Amino acid sequence: MLATNYGLATRGQLRQLGYTDSGITRLVRSGRLERFLPGVYRSTAVAVSWATEAMGGCLRSPGNVWLSHTAAGAHHGFTGCAKNRLEFLSTAHMRSARGHILHLVDEMPECDVEVLRGIPVTSPARTLLDLAAAVDEEVLEVALDDALCTHKVRLPRLKWRLEQLGVKGKPGTVALRRLLDVRGDGSVVPTTILETKLVRLLRSAKLPIGQAQHIFQENGRVVARVDFVYPEQRVVVEVDGARWHAGQRARVRDAERDNYLNVRGWTVLRFTWFDVVERPGYVAQQIGLALGVRPLFVPD
Repeated sequence: MLATNYGLATRGQLRQLGYTDSGITRLVRSGRLERFLPGVYRSTAVAVSWATEAMGGCLRSPGNVWLSHTAAGAHHGFTGCAKNRLEFLSTAHMRSARGHILHLVDEMPECDVEVLRGIPVTSPARTLLDLAAAVDEEVLEVALDDALCTHKVRLPRLKWRLEQLGVKGKPGTVALRRLLDVRGDGSVVPTTILETKLVRLLRSAKLPIGQAQHIFQENGRVVARVDFVYPEQRVVVEVDGARWHAGQRARVRDAERDNYLNVRGWTVLRFTWFDVVERPGYVAQQIGLALGVRPLFVPD
């Protein structure tokens, strides 16, 4: 059990393994076990890790505590959620320990919780709802698009949980509703963090947002997939993040795709991470010129 529990066990679990209270005390005195949290013991043969801390917090009251908020986002792998502070939702009244942050709730529906890599955690949808009240909108948007693009959550389910739990006036509810509204039915969302940043830039500049992840076909064959397209103006916008550094072969494919579109009368605009993050005014100006739209001033 200790091996599969990140080196942890409750007193009750140790008893199930056949240890008596006096036997547990002897293991602690010998240094083979340590009291890690109230009611939770750690095998000293297993190093303490972030997962150990996360699991330990949940074992304080098994079935009543779940990893939540930014910590849950980090465990789900949402971009922008760091493994720093440990937060938990709990239906049990407990004092905080080891710097853990506890959020008391009256109940936790089964649809809002799961076990991921052995650790009880809030579901992706519930995690995003809790994040909305704890982080700024930009961090929330990055996590949202990451969750949608990796299919960790579906937009209809997220909207359903928001309607169930999004009490008017609750922090973050308005921001999350706004982010969900601009994603329509969720059939297409930005697939990289840089694309999400570009969408935010376009909104702030009052520029139209093109169709995301558009596919060009010829004779039934896919010849190009682009980040954003404006069909009426025949403009394509591409953003190059990590893939720009993926090697010569990737750059050759990008050039071939650009040439294919250019000779067919499309204007292809390509921006780097540095452009979008450090020179938003330049990006807005170039896209505005290509579309024949005057952008709202965006400072560099």
